[in-house]
Amino acid sequence: MIPLFVSLVQRIVYGKINLLLGDFIADLTKRDKNILEKHLQMEGGHLLNFTHRTLGDFFEDFDIDIYNEAYVRGLSSGAKANKMRGFWTISDNETVGRVLLGLIGIYDEDRGEGVKQTV
Repeated sequence: MIPLFVSLVQRIVYGKINLLLGDFIADLTKRDKNILEKHLQMEGGHLLNFTHRTLGDFFEDFDIDIYNEAYVRGLSSGAKANKMRGFWTISDNETVGRVLLGLIGIYDEDRGEGVKQTV
């Protein structure tokens, strides 16, 4: 893994940015979001190798309906990356932390395979 991403993951896990400790919206800084966007491959509206169906399935494991309009309100489209940005904006720290840790697991699985595959 790239060092900045590892550092961010460690900060998440150890609560240094309060992702797992707070009650309100996620405390991700702009820099944190830029690091996450890069490593979650969010350019062009994508999010890792998720399809719209598999993204919904992933969030369902956390009892989240990522297709709820609240996650794209005020954003230019319903792209997968925009859904994630909306999720970061309105969700509490604990929920964002749990989801990011799940995404990191998928990121690691994809990198371990050495080949991009649809999740």
